Amino acid sequence: MAVDLNEPFPVIPDHIDMVFDLAGALSNSALSISTAIAQSDWVIIPIYDEYKSILA
Repeated sequence: MAVDLNEPFPVIPDHIDMVFDLAGALSNSALSISTAIAQSDWVIIPIYDEYKSILA
C-alpha cells in the first residue's frame, strides 16, 4: 500500500500486525509518517554506523 506523504495512513485494526516502511523519509510535517508512527508499537530508525549519523 503506497500513501502520499501528505495523506494520512489508513487506520489498521489492532489485531493486524503491520510494518510501515517510511522509505527513508523522516519529516515532522508529513501526515503519512505521523499517522503511521501513532499506530505503531515500535519504531526502528536505521542509521549508518558513522559518528555524524549517530549524532544526528
